[in-house]
Amino acid sequence: MKHKRSIISLALVSIMLVSLCAVVSTTSVSAAPNSSTNVQTPALVGNPIPAGSGPAVCAQDANSLDLFVRGADNQLWWRHGAVNGPNGEMVWQNWVPLGGILTSSPAAISRAAGTLEVFVRGTNGACYSKWTTDYGGTWSGWANLGGVLLAGTGPAASAREGGFDVFVIGTDHALWQKTWTSSGGTVNWRSLGGYLTSSPAAISRYAAAIEVFARGGNGALWSRYSTDNGASWSNWGSLGGKLLDGTGPAVSAREGGFDVFVIGTDHALWQKTWTSSGGTVDWHSLGGYLTSSPAATSRSSNTIDVFVRGGNGLIYWKEYSNSAWGGWSPGMQGP
Repeated sequence: MKHKRSIISLALVSIMLVSLCAVVSTTSVSAAPNSSTNVQTPALVGNPIPAGSGPAVCAQDANSLDLFVRGADNQLWWRHGAVNGPNGEMVWQNWVPLGGILTSSPAAISRAAGTLEVFVRGTNGACYSKWTTDYGGTWSGWANLGGVLLAGTGPAASAREGGFDVFVIGTDHALWQKTWTSSGGTVNWRSLGGYLTSSPAAISRYAAAIEVFARGGNGALWSRYSTDNGASWSNWGSLGGKLLDGTGPAVSAREGGFDVFVIGTDHALWQKTWTSSGGTVDWHSLGGYLTSSPAATSRSSNTIDVFVRGGNGLIYWKEYSNSAWGGWSPGMQGP
């Protein structure tokens, strides 16, 4: 995989969506859970990570997870997990340092078994990435992808048939996109507008489809989508809710639909689901007391894994399988 490494500044643009600031959502995720069964205290998982920083997660296949965090030393750390315990549980390898000096939470994708790529904000505000094509046996150096990301935000990435896309929030608070194709082509940074106040999240549910989510100026969740590989985009649409300041969404696509996760103003994890048949399961609380943007992935048609930073700075994990959510699980020690 080749990247252009020249620094490309994101130009300030004046395009802002008035509706992103003016419309106040009627759907709220700030209310306390209405049942004691929704309130669960996360279990201790590892060492603290920097305030405001959250994890990134992706899945190479149905039986593994790859977790990335910005450590207390501000470098990137990686841990691989595989389902091979005596009772079918996830067994985690040791944390591996991958270097760098990060100024944001990371984002990660896997486009095929054995391949991983991670994206971060560097000390100069630009977007950087590094990758492996041999299951993490060796890693590339850091590649400068250019751009200038808004302070306090990190990138999002989405893999799809024919390439992948990286999304960032520029210093103008607009969403910006950069695309790489499997043939080696690159579509340089371009603005998708909006006035956004969090790191974005992105998915591709099928060939040519991309959808991006972010916190708007009114604190609600907003999205826009493309069905032609990003050649054209829908208008921004509000998905409601009220996200905790300083946090953004996570999204996970699976067979039958997709799920969006946010941290509400009550610091709990909240979920909203869309089905392929057009149905919607509205915002509902999954509990916890959390302080970072969540990270989510789906390893198979009926599994979701969500990772977050807790109020004590540690990482917590919650798993959905067999049509039900489990409790908050430790699962590992931190870097």
